[in-house]
Amino acid sequence: MFATEALLPASSNPAVRNPRRRPRTLSDENTAALPQAKKRRSALAANTFVRPGPSQSRGGDPSTPNPTHEGNGALILNGAASKELVGQQSSELRELPLRATRKASGRGHKAEAGTILTKNDHYVVSRLPALPELIRAPSTSLCGGAFFPDTQYALAATQTHVVVWPYRALSSTPETFVFALPQERKDHGGRLPLLSLVAASVSSAEPGLVIVMPTTGKITYWESVTSAAALGLARQQRQGAEATLGGLASGEWVQQLVSAEPAGFVLVLSSGRMAWLSLRDNQGRAAVRVQMIRSPPSSSGSLFGSFKNALVGGPRMKDLVAVRAGHRARHDDREIVVVGAKGAVHLWTMHRTGQHTFRQEWLARNDMMAAILKAEPDLADQWQDGFAVLDFAFVTEPVKGDESRGADEQAPKHLLFLGVFNDRQAATYVLFEVSIIKEKLRVGLVSRIRGYSTPLSSQASWRPRLILPQPGRTAFVVFERSVVITVVSKGLDSPDHQLLREMHRFPISFEDVVDFRRDLGLEVVGCASEDGFDRGTQGWHQSHHRARLQSPGCVLLIKGVGVVRIVAQIVEDGDGGTTMTAKAKIEQAICYGTQPSNPLDFSGRPEIPYPVEEVEEAALRISREILNSTSKAVLTLAPSLEHQLSHRLIALRELASYLKSTFPPLSRVVKWRLMWDGEKMAAAKEMWKRYEATLKRQQGGQGFIFLEQMLDMMNKRVKEKPDVSRGEVDEVRHWFTKDIGRLQHIIPWVFNAASELKDESSDSQRLAELVLQGNEILLAAFSAAREYRQQNAALYGIEGAMKDGVLQQQAYKGLPEFWTSMQIALSSITNQVKLSHDYTAMYGATHASKSGPSADVGRRIAADNVELVRMCCEVYRERYRWCSAQSDNRLTSEGRRTKKKHLGLRKTHFERLSELGQVDAAIELAEKYADMDSLVELVGPEIVRAVSIAQNPHASDEERARGEARAEQLQDRCHQYFSRFGDPWAAALFTKHIERGRLAGVLDDHDEYQAYLTRFLRAHPAYAKLGWINEVLVEQDLDRAQQALLNIASIKERDVWSKRVELSVGKLALLAAAQDEEEPGPASAALDRLNRIDAEFNVLDVQQKLYQHIAPTVRVAIDEKAERQLVRSEFGRMVTKDMPALNAVLEQGLITLVAREVIAPERLVDVLTLMDHRPELEQDSDIAGREFLLALQLVHAIRREDPAKAELLERIVWRRCMIQDDWIVINDTQLKDDDAVEQAMSDTALFNNLRAGYRSGFFVDPSPVRPLRPADVLGAGASPADLYSLFPEDLCAAIAADLRQEDQRLQRHLDKGRLDHWFAGIVDAARESVQEEQQAKAAALAELQAFVASDSL
Repeated sequence: MFATEALLPASSNPAVRNPRRRPRTLSDENTAALPQAKKRRSALAANTFVRPGPSQSRGGDPSTPNPTHEGNGALILNGAASKELVGQQSSELRELPLRATRKASGRGHKAEAGTILTKNDHYVVSRLPALPELIRAPSTSLCGGAFFPDTQYALAATQTHVVVWPYRALSSTPETFVFALPQERKDHGGRLPLLSLVAASVSSAEPGLVIVMPTTGKITYWESVTSAAALGLARQQRQGAEATLGGLASGEWVQQLVSAEPAGFVLVLSSGRMAWLSLRDNQGRAAVRVQMIRSPPSSSGSLFGSFKNALVGGPRMKDLVAVRAGHRARHDDREIVVVGAKGAVHLWTMHRTGQHTFRQEWLARNDMMAAILKAEPDLADQWQDGFAVLDFAFVTEPVKGDESRGADEQAPKHLLFLGVFNDRQAATYVLFEVSIIKEKLRVGLVSRIRGYSTPLSSQASWRPRLILPQPGRTAFVVFERSVVITVVSKGLDSPDHQLLREMHRFPISFEDVVDFRRDLGLEVVGCASEDGFDRGTQGWHQSHHRARLQSPGCVLLIKGVGVVRIVAQIVEDGDGGTTMTAKAKIEQAICYGTQPSNPLDFSGRPEIPYPVEEVEEAALRISREILNSTSKAVLTLAPSLEHQLSHRLIALRELASYLKSTFPPLSRVVKWRLMWDGEKMAAAKEMWKRYEATLKRQQGGQGFIFLEQMLDMMNKRVKEKPDVSRGEVDEVRHWFTKDIGRLQHIIPWVFNAASELKDESSDSQRLAELVLQGNEILLAAFSAAREYRQQNAALYGIEGAMKDGVLQQQAYKGLPEFWTSMQIALSSITNQVKLSHDYTAMYGATHASKSGPSADVGRRIAADNVELVRMCCEVYRERYRWCSAQSDNRLTSEGRRTKKKHLGLRKTHFERLSELGQVDAAIELAEKYADMDSLVELVGPEIVRAVSIAQNPHASDEERARGEARAEQLQDRCHQYFSRFGDPWAAALFTKHIERGRLAGVLDDHDEYQAYLTRFLRAHPAYAKLGWINEVLVEQDLDRAQQALLNIASIKERDVWSKRVELSVGKLALLAAAQDEEEPGPASAALDRLNRIDAEFNVLDVQQKLYQHIAPTVRVAIDEKAERQLVRSEFGRMVTKDMPALNAVLEQGLITLVAREVIAPERLVDVLTLMDHRPELEQDSDIAGREFLLALQLVHAIRREDPAKAELLERIVWRRCMIQDDWIVINDTQLKDDDAVEQAMSDTALFNNLRAGYRSGFFVDPSPVRPLRPADVLGAGASPADLYSLFPEDLCAAIAADLRQEDQRLQRHLDKGRLDHWFAGIVDAARESVQEEQQAKAAALAELQAFVASDSL
């Protein structure tokens, strides 16, 4: 592929072969140097240019390329052809240096000249400074351009003028030749003339100029551009040689002007025909000669072929895309290669006399496709219709390893082709080598361009150009708004490269794309190559021993920009990858893409994707390097550190912007890490501004500078030590340059250093400065960081609601620890707030009455207190929200503790601010953080104080007026809180009223706040005693009133009497509400509520009976303690110490019963079934023998709420009833008659319970309750899990153990007392006993009724 020799053919003239050789001295010349003609400038100025109207249609064959910007000179020459127009002369002429060059010998071209647009390890793009004023104007419409690197001249054309200037000049206003275009073009379709510079003649230092009118074929040649500019192109003067191309067919026009010196020029016509042009006669004098190039005789020798050639006047290639001049076949001959879009290749030889020989024709499309598809098989579906050749260039030799290399007397020719597979959606561009050896053509290695796939447009005015500068390792493919740079590797012996050659692929070491911005309407209108030299090639010869190593490149003329040079850097193989790394791309964008005038587009190509992981790693590295001042993309040597910090901060923001706009979304963690780096930079910038202000206030740093001393005290592990040997003597500047990435370590050191320094001196001024500067460091860091976070969240793609830089809790999930709220910072900030408050409390009153530096410092510290409290609140909020959102239990626990601590500290800080005379600031902070409790605590006393001043008879009128205004203002503020904060404010205010005993005041408040009061009372069941009054008196909602009463009676009320009253009133309200309803709801709802109330009453009735049962015993007690002792001793003896858990349950139940507190139904069941059963003297209150029946009635009452609990309690009650007596003794009936046995049975608790139940109808239909057999109650409550609904979980195991003892006793009675044998008989006996009682009562009633009837008679 890429040649190792210069593109220019060898010449017998040494000056031509080496135009940069050192000039010979006069002693070496027989003739003196000719006098230099003085340059004359055109009178045309930039302000005289008038932009022409839209150009007319150019017509012509639509299948041919648009001639406006044809690369080989359709308007003006550009590319490789322009290079060949200069430096080629007949052997009779000698070449003289041009005056306008002004180039120092041996320096070569310098890529850094002008403004660097981008730079990396592989290439440099720069804008050259030299640009004429005429085409510098934004309104100028460039139509084309060409470069002539050997003469360092460029040529550009507008619709009306042509400009020639030395484009490598260092001046922004170079010497310029401007001349108007001939007006005759307007009469022939508006096509612009074809122009080219020609090597200077012996009579002029400037190059000559040739112009070809495309439609008429008129050709004019000036030996000097000076004469062309002075006389004008349209003026017929003797200084210009003229001729006309004859034989143009109708509608045919000249499309290209290609240099083939010394054999002249080749004119390419729109029909595909060619013509020869020469600018010298055989004696070397200026003379224009032109003739058509005739087709070779037909190989068939037919009459038709000869007649056709005679008619058309020359060979045709209608799809012709490029004509290039190759090396010299002989001294005055030049090989010409013509290539068509479909792969046809023609080889000609031209002589300076106009003789031409058609040597060979190849239809190479199939060979091209076979080689391309072998190297790139995936293109097989595209090749049939979409493939076309776009351009080609000569190379000196192919890539090593191609077997086509070899010496031959016929001088092998190697060409590099640019092809395309084009469709509407995308295009695939390929580079492939074509070799012509011994009149045979073969296709060599292939390279696919992978970084550019924009399809070709039929409307585009620019056709892609292939540029191949020396030494032949770098190729530039120039598109309308992009340039593809491809570099071939030299490491040709590696296994990877051998494998590529076997696959017919070029060993590409680097490829990238330079894009120009579309939003500015930029277009390439001209280009040319600039050769580099390599010591390993023939191009590096002895005459370059003083020249530095040059890199290959190309120059572009871009509409709207000027001249842009792209130079490929010489990078050894193995340095970097095939494409630029993501890090290099990003650095390029943030370094150069921030310049508003930069014409390059750094948004990247979709064809060159980067893995997200690589982008994230690169972004983090770049961000860290910017923080530590090690990035290549950011200037860190500015004398102004503030300017340097600003520049680095801008770079970080540009990094975030570029990442968001160019790459797929990054992970949340990476986004936040990048955000944190920006925060640190913003914080450092603000810290530096505060530091500079301190230096100025301290008279140039002569006083106490806390930051400097703190940095000196900091641990070396958290900072980089300055290297004094390198002149790094300013530790503060060094920290801001190198250690901003570790800014989080400076936070805890503020208070640590302050604690040590304040103990070293008792000077109050020093202490004031210490506190003030410490406050400023923390405030600068945190305020700037949070402001940056809040303002740039969208820029970094941070999602989630954010306020003051703090996220909602769930948004912290999965994020690393925030540097702004690390645990080590919490205590330091809290202590700094306390230190500042303590200083203000100690010295604030003194400073408030003084003036001077000390007083000013004290006032600034007092003012900082508010911001310190605000900062502390935000740090704590962020910390506990982050901890609470993590999945680690340790962190969630820390979050709860931190939140609790924060709420307490916040209230304390607000109170301290109020005490320090900053109550208004404290109120504003309480409003900001919606701390309603603190707001009530702050506003209330302040209103009282203001009212007391207003009502103070000893105060002056002015003071009373201020107090009255203050009170009114605060009261209005409180009223506004209802609409601003709503129910939270109302709840805090009403709670404070209730706590202070202002119950009546709560109900008597203003009517406009009644809705808040009602919602508050309804939302707080604890205030239901007040709430039901509000419902009845104010809301007149009896239904809610009864709900409030029943809820508090069932859940909250502990006093028996109060509960009975609440239930009664609630039942009354329920009945009243049901009566007031016009359309009452389902009867079952009201009935259900009434049944619940009745069940509650039943429980209270049982508790009341139980209390009356034990009341005679405890009545004699002198105090509560004696009551408890008596009730335990009299009724708690049956449950022994062998069952401690049940004993404790019974004891607590008896104590609650004596205290007249409400006992839960299940606890009341335990008391009834575990207490000693003994009769009392007062028969009315005696429940002996009915305890178990009462317990079963309680169980039945709670069955509706919890059936499972009721079933368990029922089994326990029956078991305790059965083990109340000793059935082993009862079962021993020896020597006992039936009456004795029956009497023993009737004395058991089981019999009495059964008889009481049958007597009351509790065991008779419709009651669902039936006696349980002994086998049914075994195992009740034996497992702790069974008792979770009855007892606290920590007591269940112990109580279950006691219940298992009950099971054991029951089992013993079953085994040895035959309880199951006696149970059925006892049930029958109890039922019969009740029946006999009922029959006896019925008989007695009948007898009584008969007696009464008889008496009445």
